[in-house]
Amino acid sequence: MENKNKFYKNSKYFTIATYAVLACIIVAVALKVLFFWGEASSFVGSFLSTVSPFLIGILIAFLMNPLINWLKNTVFGKWIKVKNGAVNKILSIIFAYVIVLIALLLIIAFLIPSLAASITKLSQQAAGWYDQLSNFLKDLYQNQNNNKIVKFILEQLEAQKDTIMGFIKNFLPSLASSLMGAGMGVATAVVNIFIALIISVYLIVDKNMQMRSFKRIAYAFLEERKAKKLGYVVKKSITIFSEFFDGKMIDSLIMGVITFVFMIIGGLCGLKGYYENAVLIAVIVGITNMIPYFGPFIGVVPSFIILFAFSPLGAVIFAIGNIILMQIDGNFIGPKILGESVGLRPLWIIFAILIGGWVGGFVGILIGVPCVATITTLLNESVDVRLDKKNLDIPRLENEKVVDDEKKAAKKAARKAKRHKK
Repeated sequence: MENKNKFYKNSKYFTIATYAVLACIIVAVALKVLFFWGEASSFVGSFLSTVSPFLIGILIAFLMNPLINWLKNTVFGKWIKVKNGAVNKILSIIFAYVIVLIALLLIIAFLIPSLAASITKLSQQAAGWYDQLSNFLKDLYQNQNNNKIVKFILEQLEAQKDTIMGFIKNFLPSLASSLMGAGMGVATAVVNIFIALIISVYLIVDKNMQMRSFKRIAYAFLEERKAKKLGYVVKKSITIFSEFFDGKMIDSLIMGVITFVFMIIGGLCGLKGYYENAVLIAVIVGITNMIPYFGPFIGVVPSFIILFAFSPLGAVIFAIGNIILMQIDGNFIGPKILGESVGLRPLWIIFAILIGGWVGGFVGILIGVPCVATITTLLNESVDVRLDKKNLDIPRLENEKVVDDEKKAAKKAARKAKRHKK
């Protein structure tokens, strides 16, 4: 007699139950965030603060990996020729971290004080800007036969004299001291992120083991086809992010160095304010260049204002030189370094920057572009697969020529072979 109380495993109902539980969890989280936003944001902030060493460790490992690979494959692989793989890997990790730590210490020791000195000197000269502007407007007012617009501006300037002078005298020196304090904060943070550095080292050392663990889990809980697809998506995302950030950092460093050299040459040629603010403006250009598309234009504005206070002609020359430099970077330096790691049209770049800035501020602006680039790349590949199944060959761009049947077949076969290989 069959036992009716016996439990029989049924994968179909198990899958349905799993999806139902996941759906309930997602709905519960969505309702919590929607109706209790204050508590939810506080919880997320507390959680991120708790796991921040681990997140920073992931970021450090992510950024250090290209340097370690270069040391491993080129320096210790080709130049020094260390044949033992384990020794090669250990030496690459040690030298990479030593190089980065020395660079950070040099930045703290040289860059921050130089920035503070530049702003302090700028604040000392800023005290006379008000008088110069006031005298210029008075002369203009007299030469323009008592122009009412100039008179109105002059009256407003005189009315706000105390406020303007107080801002000039207090803000810039306080900004300089804040930079010095930031330098000390960075020095203290080097000690505080010691745990993150250890985590990053473990992540790099155990990278292959972690990838194998991820692969085992994916194949254990997913169908083979879905597991392969998930692995490809993760690998593609990591590749796009790595190429984008590595290329963008190198590109920004090059732009900052070129700007610094340009400022030094300008100072030697007698342009006022160039030599004194070389470090400050080079840092502004380098940092803002990390922002895709709009970054170079954003960096010009504060640099132009700083130089205009010293020499209007020098500011105009800088603006023209920076525009030329942006064209060189956009057409030669940037594409050579970044390659096709992003491959987004300007409209999508603007969309990524706006959404990223709304969600995550400055960090969101930085990661918004590679996020959208990853999504569009995967979406384009999915569209190509579906078009292949329908025997259609619709070009992505309007200026792409529709090839003949033989070329269509060859292109389709190459794509299928590439996907099969992956």
